[in-house]
Amino acid sequence: MGNWASGMRVVDISDPTSPTEVGFYITQGLVRRIATRDTLAFITNGDSGIQICNISVPSSPTGVGTHVTPDFAQGIAVLDTVAFVADEDSGMRILNVSDPTSPLEIGFYDTPGQARDLVLSDSFAYVADYVGGLQIIDISNPTSPTLVGFFDTPGTSWGITIAGFYAYVADQSAGLRIIDISFPSSPTEVGFYDSLNNAFDVSISGNLAFVVDYSFGLRVIDISNPFSPSEVGYYNTPGNAQGVVVSGNYIYVADGLNGLHIFEFIGVGVEEDENLRLEIEDLRFELIQNLPNPFTSTTTIRYSIPSRQQTVDSRQGKIPVRLAIYDLSGRLVETLVNEPQMPGVYQLPITNHQLPNSEVYFYRLNAGDFTDTKKLVILK
Repeated sequence: MGNWASGMRVVDISDPTSPTEVGFYITQGLVRRIATRDTLAFITNGDSGIQICNISVPSSPTGVGTHVTPDFAQGIAVLDTVAFVADEDSGMRILNVSDPTSPLEIGFYDTPGQARDLVLSDSFAYVADYVGGLQIIDISNPTSPTLVGFFDTPGTSWGITIAGFYAYVADQSAGLRIIDISFPSSPTEVGFYDSLNNAFDVSISGNLAFVVDYSFGLRVIDISNPFSPSEVGYYNTPGNAQGVVVSGNYIYVADGLNGLHIFEFIGVGVEEDENLRLEIEDLRFELIQNLPNPFTSTTTIRYSIPSRQQTVDSRQGKIPVRLAIYDLSGRLVETLVNEPQMPGVYQLPITNHQLPNSEVYFYRLNAGDFTDTKKLVILK
């Protein structure tokens, strides 16, 4: 984890109730974010650019290479041998890190704002660009990135993540903004959650968005309907929450001077010392008619899984779920879901590009012993 002027700290979380620091590395600057690949950690160091460390021995990380970016390195993402750096006023910098001892800049895109964070999906980089909002950049040729689309958020974009066809932007005073990126050239906002303070970061797990809201701690947002997100729980951390990551059943919150806080994720809930527990009550097996229907470009399928059923796998608390689309002849067109899932409400966006050959389809949900089918109609 990054610890500002105290460098990179390596924490053993094998027992999440008792995290223990096992190693550290004092970097040259102010640590903002860290990305990992294999045995390497790529660290953004503010005005000292990036630093690459070997973490094969967690108790003794060692420096491997550095690269000084033109401005203030904030966010970072690594794809194969290429690193993408959100570098505030100098936009997005692109580095060849195939030789980690000597990273080399191979391209850049000067965004209109101050690049604070970025995430990669397919051949695009989605940049939280502070006053520049959301910038979507084609990185299929890293040496010559090009702008594809943008969305001017009402606040100052600080953190970003992607899930499905949506970008979730932590927009500081404007809270969480949910942006449909089905067509990267024309992103559109579909919903928002106006947080109490300043949304700094966001992480997604299933139908929940975990937003760190600075002095108001961790906020938990139900995004099963992205057009109408709603808060379903919170935990007021003692410090100023600025970073969040969800991994497995746990939520890790960087809480400013109060260090690292770990929350347990139980199905649809969060708890720490039993002070917080979220529950979705009165759920039943249900396949909900897609909306809109008929549709021209995008529609959303929703379904719910109850929390207490005999079909629940007692080891994992999950129910086997299969959701698939069929044409009029009964031929399978696409399997959307085929895995055990936790109880909760789920939503899946569907585009007409996934269903090119007809105007009428059926989709069927099998969950435990439950089965239901609905009709889906495309307007050509």
